Amino acid sequence: MKCRIFLKRENSVHEFSFKEGSLISDVLLMAGIIPDTVIIFKDNVPVTEDSVAEEADYVVITTSSRG
Repeated sequence: MKCRIFLKRENSVHEFSFKEGSLISDVLLMAGIIPDTVIIFKDNVPVTEDSVAEEADYVVITTSSRG
């Protein structure tokens, strides 16, 4: 399965492959993103990091200053 993640702060899009049943947090960690530091949207609706990842487009907005 594949999904696309748009990183709002970096203004970049990345595509990731994952196994069926993987959590969104697993996909974010593959991207080097700490799930606790972002807000995730799918179809303009916030989703939790423990939701099962789908073949969809996600928008990720960073909520911390990273130090």
